[in-house]
Parts: sequence; structure tokens; C-alpha cells
Amino acid sequence: MPLALITDDNGENRYILEVLLKHNGFETLSAANGEEALKAAHATPPDLIVSDILMPVMDGFALCKRWKSDPGLMHIPFVFYTATYTETKDMELGLSLGAARFLIKPLENEALVRILREVISEHATQGQDHSEQSLGSDMDLLKQYNEALFRKLQKKMDDLETANLALQREVQKRQSVEVSLRQMEERLRTLLDTLPVGIAWADPGGRMQYANRKFSELFGYTVGDLPTLKDWFLRACPDQGAAEQLFSAWTKAIEAAGKTGVATPAFDLRASCKDAGVKDISIVGAVISNLHVAIFTDISIRTKAKEDLRRLNIAIEQAAEEVIITDPEGVIQYVNPAFEAITGYSRVEAIGQTPRLLKSNAHEHAFYEHLWNTIKTGSVWTGRITNRRKDGALIQEDAIISPLLDSLGQLTGYVSLKRDVTEMVRIEAQFRQVQKMEAIGTLAGGIAHDFNNILSAIMGYTDMALMDPTMDERSRKYLQQVYGAGERASALVNQILSFSRQTDEKPRPVKVSPIAKEALKLLRASLPSTIDLRLDIQTEPDTVLAEPTQIHQILMNLCTNAAHAMHGRKGELKVSLTTAEVDSADTLIAHHRVSPGKFLKLTVSDTGDGIAPGIMSRIFDPFFTTKKPGEGTGMGLAVVYGIVKGYGGVVTVESELGKGAAFHVYLPLLMVEKSEWKNDAEIQIVGGNERLLFVDDEVNLVQLGKEILSGLGYQLVGRSSSVEALEVFRECPYDFDMVITDMTMPDLTGIELAQECLRIRPNIPIILCTGFSEEITPEKMETIGIKEFIMKPLLKHQLAAAIRRALN
Repeated sequence: MPLALITDDNGENRYILEVLLKHNGFETLSAANGEEALKAAHATPPDLIVSDILMPVMDGFALCKRWKSDPGLMHIPFVFYTATYTETKDMELGLSLGAARFLIKPLENEALVRILREVISEHATQGQDHSEQSLGSDMDLLKQYNEALFRKLQKKMDDLETANLALQREVQKRQSVEVSLRQMEERLRTLLDTLPVGIAWADPGGRMQYANRKFSELFGYTVGDLPTLKDWFLRACPDQGAAEQLFSAWTKAIEAAGKTGVATPAFDLRASCKDAGVKDISIVGAVISNLHVAIFTDISIRTKAKEDLRRLNIAIEQAAEEVIITDPEGVIQYVNPAFEAITGYSRVEAIGQTPRLLKSNAHEHAFYEHLWNTIKTGSVWTGRITNRRKDGALIQEDAIISPLLDSLGQLTGYVSLKRDVTEMVRIEAQFRQVQKMEAIGTLAGGIAHDFNNILSAIMGYTDMALMDPTMDERSRKYLQQVYGAGERASALVNQILSFSRQTDEKPRPVKVSPIAKEALKLLRASLPSTIDLRLDIQTEPDTVLAEPTQIHQILMNLCTNAAHAMHGRKGELKVSLTTAEVDSADTLIAHHRVSPGKFLKLTVSDTGDGIAPGIMSRIFDPFFTTKKPGEGTGMGLAVVYGIVKGYGGVVTVESELGKGAAFHVYLPLLMVEKSEWKNDAEIQIVGGNERLLFVDDEVNLVQLGKEILSGLGYQLVGRSSSVEALEVFRECPYDFDMVITDMTMPDLTGIELAQECLRIRPNIPIILCTGFSEEITPEKMETIGIKEFIMKPLLKHQLAAAIRRALN
């Protein structure tokens, strides 16, 4: 049996190689380094040496060199078996040192044994040839001795080998079992440490035996921190009384589990951790192999989810928006209280139905088809929908309808979130109406400016023509018709300006009840006897800041419309005066932007046909009318609207088809005992001889001014450019007794011209004329120094009177 000397500093490697070689007919020696190998080889020369390279004390290369230099060892084959030096030069080095082989780990067991046998065989052949040449017949004797010794040793070694092999198999079997047990233990420990729950067990006496990694992660304690399982309960519950009670309940439960073989019920508690944190824990126990096992589950997320779900449920139940949940077929499964409040249907009535329960028929079939196609494809539908309440009333709702998908993306139903915007839609419509009326008012003012300039020329020249004594009667008659048409046009412009709140009339304290009585007296004579006319005055403080003729105009327009709505049939027209307190919460403030305070409420109601909902938003539009051609211009309600808004009030209307209408006019109330009416004294002026500067960008109006004022005896200098007029005045400021200027002109406006003239000559009287202006006010006129303000068209008697007032 060949003897192999195994040299490796790794004991496990030596052991494995020894087992392999012995199993394949080798005898082995082992050494941990080169020095030990030399000693061992000198003591027992081997048949070959198998050596690693990297070793302490003496490495493999040094060993090989010493080995081949030693006369007693040089004939023994040297084999390198290493996993470290694998390059060709390393192999060449090893071979140059005299190594028989340079083998690279790992090799198959059979291949390694085969190569070692080959090395021994080659050495035996080489050794025999060498002996014959160098030793001669002495070698024959030595050979015979060696053969006999070999046979004896062979038998002994065979017996030893047989015993050794049996022992080796037992060792391998036990080692295999031990490895399996270690592996199983390691797998079990790894499994326990990777579980998402904490696991700990104690012996029957309660002493802690084991706790996995998750237990330490949950609570921060190790087995060394907790001598007994009871210690955990005491630390988890700072309240010692509660801890004792809980541990007592746990002990009873674990004892019962040991008898029945069933796990304990779950114990849920808020457990304190070593780092002072708190976790929601559920504990389940069992008795396994006489060990008391406890399984700890962190249910903090579950507890939080339950709390979040509870909050969500409260939020949905208390939300102001409707929440509807249906199954995939659209059958209602849930509705919240807001649904009941908004739609009038109870949960019992709604659940099991479909949303068609609320269908109003206000939408086309395509609307609902698009809605369903959208949500069935997994998309979210948003939009405004008109539904019908249980009582039949229509409601406007902004809706978001979403599909509900489970974790696998499967459709489980739909959820609808709806907000009742009926009131908001109504407010928006009213706001748009207010904006429209304001825009129309602005437009009306702009039109009035240009139209009054045209009327000034028409009526001015017509008036002058009528003063010609040589005119024949027929022509005079025609011109009188033209002048009358101009007056009607001027009145229409004044109505437009009244609507747009841009007149030069000065409000004053005025009592409304005398005007109401006067207006009804006038109406009584023109109304059919079938209409019962009533006046109901329920308030004494009825003073408002207004112009009396405009209050009269409001009453006449509203009453005329009311009478027309009854078409001569039997009915009642009622005018009432009351007071109303408007506070910050009143809808008048939100919807019509009025200031809070006390208001005089003037109501004109009738029992006529009522107003159709479709035209309700247009009744205050200028020139809108439902009357036949020739029965009205459509300016009546528009003028009322403009006058009332100008006084800081508001007009509202209530109507139902077939049941009449009621117009409510709110005017800010003045708390004074007596109205003060101020009438300007009429000044009869024929003319004068003063020198006047007349400025207007309309050339024909400058010419007209010259004609009118020259006829009254005045000396007139006219200019159609405000810049030229200023230059004329700057050159000779004291040559003029007055400046009459238009308001709206290019380059310099009338106000700018007046300011420049007053800088040059502070006491010069100035009259401002315009077809329209929302910029000039009595206060602004007084601040600038303007004496008079005249609205176009410029009529001869108005202009003459204004001149004398300003000059005097």
C-alpha cells in the first residue's frame, strides 16, 4: 500500500484527503507545514508527498526545493495539489523544482487517485532502472527483502484497511448525520428569524429559552434581557396591576392549551417597547413539546387601518356631498345621509334600485350612454347632471363617477360623489345677469354720447329754422314734426341713461308714499274697471335719497306692466310699501351685492299670466318685450333696473305661470322726519353781450353754437380743437368772459381744458357740455371750478339759462 504524506495547513483539507486516499488504498501521513513534513518524511519516508503551497513556517515551493536536495528524500515523488497557484509560471516553477505533478483543486476523487497512482508507478519504473545501473546485484537482495516485507505488511495493511474502511464508513455516516442536523438546525433558525412574527418559548417553569430575531426587532429585548416570560408582560404593561392580571389570564389560557392541544385565544394589547415606543400586539400561545410557545404579531398597521376606516366611514356619513356605491350592474349598495337629505329618498328606498331612480329626463339618451361607456372602460366621468328629487324638484349636481377595482384590477362596482350646486347655479345665473346689465349700461352710455351730439345738431338747427318768420306754414309743420321726433329721441336717450345710471339728476330726500298715491290716481283713469287697484302703506319712515320724477317713473313703469299682464281681465294690482332689514347673512347681499342696512320695500304685484321661466333672465334687458309691435319699446323694466341700481338698491321678481308676478324694489331708507325738496328757480334769460369761447370737436356743433349764441347777442369765438382753443385763451385770457367746452374730445378733454384755463385765469366761468359722462360728478365739478354742467342735446333755452347762471 503506497504511503502518501499529506501536507496542508488546513486541517479539514487534510482530513478530507486522508479519507479519500485511505479509501482508495493509500496509507497517509499528515503535516501542517513544510518543516513538519520534512521531519515526518525523515521519520517515515513516504511513497509520495502531496503538498499545498501556501503554508506557515515553510511553504510548498521551499519544501519541494529542500525535498529534492535531500539525498534521503529526493527520490520520492513530489506532487503539488493546490487551489492557490493556478498560473502557468507557477506550474512551471513547481515542475522545475522537481515536482512530478502540479494539480489544481478541485479534482474529481477518481481522477486524483488515478494520477497519484500513475506518479507512484512512474517512480517505481524509474527507480528500477536506476537501481540496475547503479546498485547491481545488491539490489536483487534488497528487492527480495522488500518483496517479503511487502507481502507481510500487505496482509496486515489489508486487515487494517478493512477495519479502517469500516470505521471510516461509520465516521462518514455520523458526520453526515451531524452535518444534516446542523443544517436542519440552521434552516430552522433561519426560518424562525425570517418569519414576520415574533416567536419566543419558555420551559414549563416560565424561564425564557429562545426568542427569534423578529421578537427582538419588535420589542428591543433579547432572551438575556428577559429571564422569564412574565418579565415581558411586566415590561410591556407599565401598569403593574394590569400586567399581573394579563399574565394570570395568559397562564390559564396556556395551561388549557396544554390540555386540549388547541392554541390560546388572541390577546390584544398596546405593548411598550424597550425604546419607549408603543405597538399594538396580538399574542397567541400553544404548548409544543412541553414548551410554552408565544407568537407575537404586530397589528399596528391593522389597528391604524381600522381607525382610518372608522374615520373614513364617519367622514362619508357626515359629508355634505352625496356618496353612492353600486355593484358592476349599477345596483345601489350604499348611500350616505347626504343622499337622503338632497334627494329625499331614504336608504331603504334607494338600496337595490339603480341611479335611474333620480333620472330627470333633462338629458338626451346620448348623455347617459356616454357616461356609462366612460366608466365601463375604467375611466372616471366628471360633469354636471340634472336629477329629480323625490318631490319632483330638479336639482343640479356636479358629479364624479369612478369605477372600483380590486387588487387584481377586476371591476367590483362604481362610486359616485355628487355635490348639490342648484343654488350655486342660480347665483351664477343672477351674477351673469348683473354683469350683463352692467355691460349694457356701459354700452348705452357710449351710444348716448354720440347720439346726443347728433341730436344737438338736428334739434338745434330745427329750432333755429322754426324761428324764421318767412317760413311757410307747411314747412313749419314739417320741422315741428322733426323737432318733436328729436324730443322723443332725446327722451329715449334719457331713458337709456337712467337705465345705465349715468344722468345728471341730483338725488334728494323724498317721501315715496305721496308719489305712490299720485301715480295710482293717474293710473286709475287709464286702467280698465275690471282691475282692482290697491295701495297698502305699512310704514311711516318712507324717505329715500332719490329724484322724485324717477320714483314716479318706477311706479308708472311697474304698474303699467302689471296692468298689461292682466290683459283687461278681472284682477288685482297691488302696490305696497314696507320696510326690510338686510343683514350680512341676507341673500340680497350675496346675490345682488347690496350693502346691509334698512331698506324701503316697494312691491308691485298682479294676478296676471305670470312670467315664463325661459324669459325671466331677460326681462330687464333694454328693448326686450313680449308686447305686440306698437305696444311698447321694451325699456320700462330696463329703466326701473337702472334707476334702482343707481340709488344703491335692487329689484327682485317672483312669478309663477298663471299666478301673476310680484316686483320688489329695495331702496336704502333715510331715517329723517321730513323730506327736503329743492327746486332750482327758473331763470328767464334772453341773452347778453359777453365774449364767449365755444369748444367742441364736432364742427357742425361749433357752427350751431355760433348761430344760437350770436342770435342771443353774445360775441362768440368757436374752435373744434381743444389744443387750438387753449392757445387762443392763453394768448388773451382776459378777452373772454366764459369758456363753454365739450367733455369728450381728442388731445385735451373738456376737464383737462378747463383745468388749464383755470390755471391761467382762476376766476373764468366754465360750462361743461357732454352727451354722456360717468366721470364728472357735482363734487368733482366743484373741486375743479366748473360752474355748470349741461347734458346734450344743447337746446337754446337751456344753454341761455346756464350761461346766465354761470355769469351771475
